[in-house]
Amino acid sequence: MSEQIKIPGCAPAATLAFFCLFFALASAAPVPCLSAESKSSARAYVTNQSDDSLTIINLDGFNPVATLDIPGKPAGIAVSKDGTRAYTASPEGKSISIIDTTTQKVLKTVAVGSGPLGIAIHPAGSPLYVADWYEHRIFVIDPEKGKITGTINVGKSPSGLDLTPDGKWLLSADRDSHQVSLIDTKTNKVEATIPVGERPFGVTVNEAGDT
Repeated sequence: MSEQIKIPGCAPAATLAFFCLFFALASAAPVPCLSAESKSSARAYVTNQSDDSLTIINLDGFNPVATLDIPGKPAGIAVSKDGTRAYTASPEGKSISIIDTTTQKVLKTVAVGSGPLGIAIHPAGSPLYVADWYEHRIFVIDPEKGKITGTINVGKSPSGLDLTPDGKWLLSADRDSHQVSLIDTKTNKVEATIPVGERPFGVTVNEAGDT
């Protein structure tokens, strides 16, 4: 399902005029995240909820290269732009895990809210955004210090998150409010809410930042 939505008055002049939002409806299946490495060494990071683990896949040969233990039924996952860090959200563990993709080790686990699910990392490498399914808000986290620096109130049961490539806008799929929240990352304020179909779960923005 896709929807193209005009957002009047929210985007900077001559930039963010339209979004085409794609939603995976009524599904809790995590979506694999790709690293920003060169094509020859590109990897995918896939959370395995029932197995409490994360599988790293080499996309050159399409074979798994490692599986890491991640407790708490990991779901959401994000990878830094430079590919050196992966971040997973574990709703049942009420925590996030920060992973060094070079050593393939968990650097730290951070307690976050009541049900962290969606997760996204700013293109600059900080901050990290984590949607809390039960608390209906997004946590803003300093990934280096592993500390919560702020919160953003959104609609009910936020799940999928994504940012525009320039990092100016954060989008949250608010599942039980049947909407997407558009957030200014400078102020951490919701600038618009966009009604969509029932129970939007995932959201993504293209590389150009215009759909």
